Amino acid sequence: MLSAIFLMLLALSLAQAQFRSEEANPKVANWSGRYFSTFYLIEDTPRGFKEFDSISVEYLPNQENDERLLIPDRHGNIPTLGRLTTKNQTSYKFKKSKLIEGGRLIKLSFVTEIVDGISYSFKGEYLRYDKEIRKGDSIIGYVHLKGNLTKYKDGRRVAQAKLDLTPHWIE
Repeated sequence: MLSAIFLMLLALSLAQAQFRSEEANPKVANWSGRYFSTFYLIEDTPRGFKEFDSISVEYLPNQENDERLLIPDRHGNIPTLGRLTTKNQTSYKFKKSKLIEGGRLIKLSFVTEIVDGISYSFKGEYLRYDKEIRKGDSIIGYVHLKGNLTKYKDGRRVAQAKLDLTPHWIE
């Protein structure tokens, strides 16, 4: 009887330790839908980015159906596809992009292709718990991804802003 109780307590302790480990070190494969989505601004468009509409983080082919393709390399990197889209529907495909595991938050980094001399880069992180944004008594959205977006014209930085983004599936 005592050994059964001891085994139950040991199992409970191991389960709690694993939960704490996943909380301290989140894994993309555990909830990939949280990281792959289209993200929009919650508040007003920052100066220098009046044309900005959204950022879409997309799976590589077969990645959505095979969790093994969401396992990071030894540096914590998971390759992705995606694009930044403007209000006039110009699409800037990601030239380099990755989710980064290792630490308290999953990070996103990308650089876009150049279209008519314009390109973008982004470095940000997914919040563990969505942050509520209010105007007065009204909730206007929830921040899910935040980071720094930089705009380049002919290779020179022309604008930079901190963005608070919400995925399309949060209303």
